[in-house]
Amino acid sequence: MLANFLDKTKPIIFVVLVAFFFILYFSLIFFGSTDITNEAISGWSIILNVVLYAAVFFFFNFVIGKNNLTYDNAYAFYLFTLFLLVLLDNPFDYQGPLLLLLQLLFLRKIYSLKSSKNVLQKLFDAGFWLAILSLIQPIFIIFWLLIIIAILVHQKLTVHTIVSHIAGFLAPIIIAYAYHAWYGTIPVFESLQIEKYQWDLSFFMTGKLSYFIWVVLGMTLISLIVKSPFTLTFKNTFRRNWLLLLFHFLVVVIIVILLPNKSNFNLVYTLFPATVIIANGIELIEKRIAKDVLFYLLFLMGVGYAFYL
Repeated sequence: MLANFLDKTKPIIFVVLVAFFFILYFSLIFFGSTDITNEAISGWSIILNVVLYAAVFFFFNFVIGKNNLTYDNAYAFYLFTLFLLVLLDNPFDYQGPLLLLLQLLFLRKIYSLKSSKNVLQKLFDAGFWLAILSLIQPIFIIFWLLIIIAILVHQKLTVHTIVSHIAGFLAPIIIAYAYHAWYGTIPVFESLQIEKYQWDLSFFMTGKLSYFIWVVLGMTLISLIVKSPFTLTFKNTFRRNWLLLLFHFLVVVIIVILLPNKSNFNLVYTLFPATVIIANGIELIEKRIAKDVLFYLLFLMGVGYAFYL
């Protein structure tokens, strides 16, 4: 059934899941509670978001498949599309999916450090994408910790690796500064008000959002507990990426808690490590009927949450 369908990573599965997302995405627009006040702006927002989400799905699938973060299945991608729909509180907002896409471009370089090919180029690119992220939302500078952790976990610590990612980070910063200085203003730097970020859990602990958080957090922790003994026993590249996934989850949770102007969509930034960890836990379930029950239950809960709660 559904578990059997998701057991492989065939292109048709990717197409079906993306189509499933966009069907419910447009359902939220036309049958949800969103008010369309300007048809022109809404139309362009929809087109832009369709492009952004399509790119998000492509790179999400690419990072997982290229770096073998799960077995040959679509469990993580299914969970990602489903959870993304649950957290989609404003289908016209393009900044959220843009930040998500930039994170995936950054993560693509981080997780590929398991390979010894083009390490300096990967780190330069990681620093570059991190700078773009930080210019849009400065709190994402905390992802710099993930670069350092990835370097240490994959045993790539040298003077060259440190310099390369710093150079990549400085490149867009210098370009942005030069551009604004040339025109007489530097608002991009004046807007970096770190004091507005504060540790605040109140938004996530109220209303129906708290139910979603507890479900995903519980599944993530259970998967970590049952999968880690199998993974950490062997010295291989997956063990290193498993450790990186754990640190990634912790770092991105801190970022989400510190974000100003919190919204449901902020939690989407945690979905990459969370869904990959959960997918690895589900892989350990031997009985296919149990997987089917879990996938159908999550589907019913997700649709019910998005449309009825």
